[in-house]
Amino acid sequence: MKGIELSKFRPSAPNDKGGIKPIPPEKGVVPVAGSTEGISEQARIIHTWLVEQHAERKTPISVGEGINTHGERKYRRHLQMTVRTLSAFPLEELLDASLLYVAEDDL
Repeated sequence: MKGIELSKFRPSAPNDKGGIKPIPPEKGVVPVAGSTEGISEQARIIHTWLVEQHAERKTPISVGEGINTHGERKYRRHLQMTVRTLSAFPLEELLDASLLYVAEDDL
């Protein structure tokens, strides 16, 4: 996702009460159709992909699958391996804009 506007959304800290927390990779998400005005280009691209995937499958989409599809490969020294990761927090930005909800059941 080089060269596009990244999400500037910052989730609340784990010990804060309230606010939007980072969504774990094992969770499923369901996109909600709506206006993507006012969100980052990165979040818009991911939202479009989520809507297309959900229209085909009719089931929640794994956050991990979204990371593998749209994430960048980065070396994590503490893991001593290269992993895919999303820069910034585009899924949490979509959740904050009510364009996404987290499925209640784990996948």
